[in-house]
Amino acid sequence: MNQFEVTINGTTLKLTAEDLAAMSTAMMDAMRTPSEKNLS
Repeated sequence: MNQFEVTINGTTLKLTAEDLAAMSTAMMDAMRTPSEKNLS
C-alpha cells in the first residue's frame, strides 16, 4: 500500500493512494455542483 505524508501549517496527514483518489473525486464533484454539500 502506498502511503503519503503531507504537512500543512505544522499538521501532518498520513494518506493512502485510496484516500487521495477519494478526495480528488469529492473535489471534482464539489466543483461540478457548487450549490450542493459534497464534503462533510
